Amino acid sequence: MVAISRLWRSAAIGPPQPDYLNAAVLIELRTTPQALLRRCHELEHAAGRNRTREPRWGPRSIDLDLLIAPGLVVLSPDLTLPHPRLAERRFALLPACELVPAWTHPRLRRPLAALLAALDPAAQPCHPVGPWGPTGRS
Repeated sequence: MVAISRLWRSAAIGPPQPDYLNAAVLIELRTTPQALLRRCHELEHAAGRNRTREPRWGPRSIDLDLLIAPGLVVLSPDLTLPHPRLAERRFALLPACELVPAWTHPRLRRPLAALLAALDPAAQPCHPVGPWGPTGRS
C-alpha cells in the first residue's frame, strides 16, 4: 500500500439506506486488475456481502471498487477500468483526488481534479470524517 485517503461520508445512491463511508487506497499492483478484482470480491464476501442477493445499489456491508490505473483501459465483461461512473461521483473522486489529483482519466483525457471540479458539490454532498485508522496514511 502506498497511500490512503481520508474517510468521506456521503449519501448512498439507490434505495433509502444509511450514509456510506468512502476512501481511496493507492497501491502498486503486482498482479492483473482482474486478479485484484477477484481478491476484492473475496474480501467483500468475507465481510458478509452477498452480491447475488442484494438489489443494485442497495444496502451492503462493503463495496470495493477498482477506480483507475494510470494509462490503463480495460473493457471486459467482468471489469471496466477506469470505473465507468468515476467521473460522475464526487464520493469516489474526492478521496482519489487526495492521492492523485493530476492523474489523467485515460478515456476522458482530463485530470481527476478537473473531473471533480466539474461536479456540483450541492448535488452530491460529501464531508470529510477524518483519517482512516490511527495515522491515515501508511
